[in-house]
Amino acid sequence: MPRLAAPVGISSCSQLLLPRKGTLVKKYIAIILLSLLSPFASATPSYLYYTGDGYVAAGKTDTISSLDGFDFSVNAFSTNTLSLYIHDFATNPVPHTAQWFLFMLSAPSGLDLQVGNYEDATRAPFQAFGSPGLWFAGNGRGSNQITGNFRILDIAFENNALSTLAVDFMQNEENGYLGQTYGSLRYQSAIPLATIPEPSILALLGVALCAGIAFRRKQTRLHHSGPISA
Repeated sequence: MPRLAAPVGISSCSQLLLPRKGTLVKKYIAIILLSLLSPFASATPSYLYYTGDGYVAAGKTDTISSLDGFDFSVNAFSTNTLSLYIHDFATNPVPHTAQWFLFMLSAPSGLDLQVGNYEDATRAPFQAFGSPGLWFAGNGRGSNQITGNFRILDIAFENNALSTLAVDFMQNEENGYLGQTYGSLRYQSAIPLATIPEPSILALLGVALCAGIAFRRKQTRLHHSGPISA
């Protein structure tokens, strides 16, 4: 499968400024650089976000993208079924730390994948007749029996080849006995990722909210009590 790539000018520029496997700061610099040059780019970057306590996510939250050297290879068997194979084999200098993911979607039999909600999904490509199919696996971790749902926000095909996809999903692994994995995938789509804040971030937001409420109440009490007379 041919790899989608940015035009030669942008690719060469990003390679001169950034190493293939950069730090988090360098990744953000690359995002800003490509955003500034986006009017000249032929392809929008692709992203995968996942989190959850399920067997596949394994309690981990991560976001990977084509800007980090990950290849997003698409196999669209038709407008009914597609799969994406995501990996960094070509750019990761340490083979035993390489990452890979497989994502599959299917509409119910005889229907095309299109924007909308898909409930009661079972494992693709072995989904129950008349049901949508879903399967997300990666880094050697996958479940044989899943239920779940997904929501397609953006999708387009050109000659039965996938050109754009934005989808959010949730899968119950081993029908929920091994937890849930949540995720968002953006393949050359301008729709931003739907991410779930880290627990530490939620805690900080909670502390800030409580502090704000306490301050507001104190100010209200001072206002109603009036000036203190001598």
